Amino acid sequence: MSDTMTIEVLEDGSLKIETSKISMANHTNCEGLIRELVTGMGGKSQRVRKGMHTHMHSQEQAHEH
Repeated sequence: MSDTMTIEVLEDGSLKIETSKISMANHTNCEGLIRELVTGMGGKSQRVRKGMHTHMHSQEQAHEH
């Protein structure tokens, strides 16, 4: 299934965001949502590409990943 996003709050309060392959029609909105979530969590993030999709970890400013 395409255009899916799973957001998990980890024990340390950071977010784990996993996405399927996102269609061009939804790509900009998906990127915008992720940007807003990262900003709201403190602005630090790391992207890890897994095969055909990417997931991102967002953490508070006091932590580094």
